[in-house]
Amino acid sequence: MHGSHQVFQLAAESHLQLKNAWPVYLHGDEGTTYKKDGCLVLNIQSAIGCGTRSNKLGPLQDSPAVPHVNFVGHAFDTRFMLGALLREDYRENSQPYKTLLELVVRSLDEASRKGIRLRSGALFHPIPLGSKGDWPYLATSANMTRSYRNVPKAASSTTACTGICHLCLAGRPNLDYENMSDDPPYAQTFEVEPAWEEEAVFTRLLMHEPARKGFFHKIDLFHTITLGVGKSYAASSLTLLQELCRGRSIEERMREISAQFIEYCEDSCSTRQCILSSIPAQHQAQ
Repeated sequence: MHGSHQVFQLAAESHLQLKNAWPVYLHGDEGTTYKKDGCLVLNIQSAIGCGTRSNKLGPLQDSPAVPHVNFVGHAFDTRFMLGALLREDYRENSQPYKTLLELVVRSLDEASRKGIRLRSGALFHPIPLGSKGDWPYLATSANMTRSYRNVPKAASSTTACTGICHLCLAGRPNLDYENMSDDPPYAQTFEVEPAWEEEAVFTRLLMHEPARKGFFHKIDLFHTITLGVGKSYAASSLTLLQELCRGRSIEERMREISAQFIEYCEDSCSTRQCILSSIPAQHQAQ
């Protein structure tokens, strides 16, 4: 998936050994602190871990040779904070924000190239695969001129959209970003034009894939799918499905859908059981 990553060039030049390289992601998010003010938190997290809740593996050293994703485990074991900054310190002046990003990125760059000596004596190289975060963080930290912020606010607009995606030109004239077909026109525009006027510190300093700079900035599935298009799709589907159910009101028909869903999840299939375990008991009884 990252065949052109610069780490392979460094390994070919004997600057590091791939057996000592470990893939990591930078993650940024603005949480809420006292008086509901913002606080930017930057952390580093491994791309490899103990799997998901449905296939939890236990301690990584006891796991099978096949790598798994890093979705379970205590945050103290899986996420490592690198820096934090109160919004009040960069609300009026973005320079502290940029300074913190550069400090963190330079530190990671040095660690990835020179390595970190562990207590065992082994040399550990954390190799950055990308920067993760929600859309506000990605758009701000990467200086994006094409992002969700350009989405038209009305059904029709006299001003042409400049693009809503940092990976392609979706949103521009004749490139409808709501086209969900198998082969939308915007699919032919991936990485044809940078999504920024000033390249961010990430790809200026860190190892990456030079021909795929945009892909260093990873789309956050939770905000994009769970809280985004997936949420809208699920709600729209339920609206159509409830018309097939008995009941004189939407509430009655939705209760029938819920009951059928619970019955479906009670099947012996482990995936369905996992879904069922996340539903509060009081809702299962309804």
